[in-house]
Amino acid sequence: MINAVATPPPIVSEPSPATDTKNLRIDRIDAIVNQRPSIQINLDGAIDPQQQRAVSVELWLLPFDATLKLLEIQHRQLPSGEIELTSPYLLVRIQPRQWQSHPQLGRVISIGELRKLPGLKIDWEQRSGKLNRQEVTLKFGYTLPKERPQAVVTPAPVSLEGLTAIDPPTASLSAIQQRVNLSGSTNNQLNTQGEFKSVGTVLGSSWYLRVEQPKLANLLTWGLSDAVIINQTGSSDWISGSQSPFWRRQGNPTGAYWGVTTIQRQGFTPPTSLTGGDFLPNDRLQSSRLGRTVIGQAQPGTVVRLIRGFNTNVVGQILVDSSRVFRFENVPVSNEGEFGSNYRLLLYPNGQLTADPQVREVTFTTVPGQLPSGAGAFIVSAGTNYNRGANEFIGKFDGLQGGVAYRRGISESLTLGGGLVSDPLAVRGVGEVFWQPTGVPLQASVSAVTGDRWDLVSSVNYQPAPNFNANFSSDKFSSRADLNWLVTPQLTATSKYDSLSGVAIGGNYNFSVAPNSSSNLQGTLDSKSFLRWSASHQQNNWHIGLQGNEISLNSEVSYQLPSTTGSTQNIVANYQSTYAGAPTTLGQLIWRYQSTILQSELGYGWSGFGRGANAGLGITLAPGLQLMGRYQGISAFTNRENFSLELQSTLDFQGGSVATTQVEDLRTRGGIVIQPFFDRNGNGKQDPGEESYWHPELVTLDNKALNPSQTTQLPDRVEIRSLPGSYRLDLNPVRLPPGWRNAMTDAMGKPLVSLRVNVALGSYTAIPLPLIPIYKVTGVVSDALGKPRPNAEVTAVQISGTKVRRTTSQADGRYEFTDLGFGDYEISTPGQLQPTKIAIVASSPVLQRFDLQQTAVSHVISQHRLAIDNCGIMVFINCW
Repeated sequence: MINAVATPPPIVSEPSPATDTKNLRIDRIDAIVNQRPSIQINLDGAIDPQQQRAVSVELWLLPFDATLKLLEIQHRQLPSGEIELTSPYLLVRIQPRQWQSHPQLGRVISIGELRKLPGLKIDWEQRSGKLNRQEVTLKFGYTLPKERPQAVVTPAPVSLEGLTAIDPPTASLSAIQQRVNLSGSTNNQLNTQGEFKSVGTVLGSSWYLRVEQPKLANLLTWGLSDAVIINQTGSSDWISGSQSPFWRRQGNPTGAYWGVTTIQRQGFTPPTSLTGGDFLPNDRLQSSRLGRTVIGQAQPGTVVRLIRGFNTNVVGQILVDSSRVFRFENVPVSNEGEFGSNYRLLLYPNGQLTADPQVREVTFTTVPGQLPSGAGAFIVSAGTNYNRGANEFIGKFDGLQGGVAYRRGISESLTLGGGLVSDPLAVRGVGEVFWQPTGVPLQASVSAVTGDRWDLVSSVNYQPAPNFNANFSSDKFSSRADLNWLVTPQLTATSKYDSLSGVAIGGNYNFSVAPNSSSNLQGTLDSKSFLRWSASHQQNNWHIGLQGNEISLNSEVSYQLPSTTGSTQNIVANYQSTYAGAPTTLGQLIWRYQSTILQSELGYGWSGFGRGANAGLGITLAPGLQLMGRYQGISAFTNRENFSLELQSTLDFQGGSVATTQVEDLRTRGGIVIQPFFDRNGNGKQDPGEESYWHPELVTLDNKALNPSQTTQLPDRVEIRSLPGSYRLDLNPVRLPPGWRNAMTDAMGKPLVSLRVNVALGSYTAIPLPLIPIYKVTGVVSDALGKPRPNAEVTAVQISGTKVRRTTSQADGRYEFTDLGFGDYEISTPGQLQPTKIAIVASSPVLQRFDLQQTAVSHVISQHRLAIDNCGIMVFINCW
């Protein structure tokens, strides 16, 4: 009986009472599976001798193992005694109680039992054979799933053993950035301000400096605002200098926090961030991956598959038993998109894997700060306030403060944290709770700092259904709550509460009134009878928008002009009015242009103060050099003219060119720079006129193709953003340009195709990849009479080096060297009077021909050597 739980009922058969089943036995018959060629299989069955027909077919017995192998079904015995049958088209369990042990066939299974397997069809064909004996052919049929499931493959560990290492700089100035801002207005003095930033590497850590320049021309006004050294790994972090404390500071502290902080992690790694930026301790106390549990109910005998994303990767598979409950534990959920929270459940009734499954969506949400069960983290910090006065480059340090805290994952659902902090006012306690119960769509986090008045921050999210969610948050300033209900795919009802402003109700409605159009209406009405609303409509290249509240009204109409150059142009007309205090109005007609290197805006406006022009400009003068300008001749509040002009330049001191990213990007990450180029003169450097080369599949990193979102291709290099650590970089020779080869070699002179690349914070590890031409030397080896010599050894020895190449001439005497690099070579064959000398330089042709000739003596010696080969070593003298 095919049943996951229940004891099978006995098989009921109705043989003819007149049948004598002992009169005739069918011992061996043909079996056909899915129209494949027939094979013979043993069988114990009966035929009615009077009516000459098969009887009691359901009771016919087949050998168990041979039949399952024929049907591509695997089986295994479970501790419960049940037999689990597995194939691409079914997964069931059967009870073996009714089975028989046949004296000739061994363990057997009946046709009746086989017909109960889901997805399997059984038929038979009967005909008369020799001596009027009835011959029966069994026909089995099944279909395979449209998409075969793929198991989730765990990538093989990356091996760095024995690879040549490329190290980052021990200390470097990676990039600097200077911003200059000029601003002023009518009858006002010109203001000149600036900001200087720099970033680099020191002993595997990154360093960062920022200097404010309130008056660019007056050095005495310059002041140091930030100076920090950051070292972070998967298990620990150290930060020294300006930073954000991990606790909320009480009172109204003046100045910034400067100090030393360390985080020690056990059992988890923090989320990766390749965008760089400031070091935020609370981000480094979170886990990049959590293990969650998926629980559900289904009918017994149902096969439940947990699928990742929208592909066929099977994370887990369960056959539901009599409890009707299925459970997948420790399902990986990532905050970084590797696994994400996108899973599906596929339910196959009765174990039939070819049926259309019922699909259930599985979504995960994690509470920021939540840790895996058993994981923990210590954080310790000590420092002072930093205050800088006018005309001080380095400010004063005062107000010693610090703290220590510990966070631990108590269970899959609960994470707790606590600690103590001390500031100039008092010693305070810190407590944290992160809770997300399994099976309940609830997320909650609470953080508290004690004091004269508790500083409590909380956040609760509840989503009992996909179309409804409720949120609550609070801090020392206010409490807030909102409800969102997706009534229909177009209509969302909302309700909001704020302890400072009261209650507001409203909704959002999306609809379309014509092809290629979309419209939106939204609005809220609060307890003070204030109405806030907006409306928009998009029709082809036209866009219309309206916004209103208790004090203002804004409207805008725009039309996007046709363009085929990759740029966009818009004509915009807008009008705004305000009613707070003195009423104001402003109307404008604007032309906007945007491309990859230029953004500009030119308009003319009028208000209660008059008329005037407004203009804006943003242009990339060169990679890393941006110019931004703004002129305002009219506004809703004044007709005073004002302008601003800002120039920002970033210089990259590693690659020798202007950087394309902000300096802050390298504060908490590093990178790899690959520089493939055609090294035509073979000096290992990219000289003027030597072009760069790139193919997207030229290299792999840790056995994976490069991630386009982390890769930036520049004219002279390719940048790969990465975290600090060691990576395996492999060169794919197939993707090298034809006629060129990699010039990088190891200590033995062999081409390097695999490297260990070490990356540090604050800098790029540079990998120059010179490509040199593949020079070929060919020719014909002949004897003294000018006849081609087959199987002659030819040697090419580099005169001033250690490279030796050997080859053997072919049947027509032709030899060939296909991988000679720059240098002077001697090419010779045994018996040649003088070696042939050649020089390969950058100007040499890629193919050169040199014929070699052996003397008569060499010919005789070669004949004797051949005789030695034929006669053997022991009779050398006789053969000679």
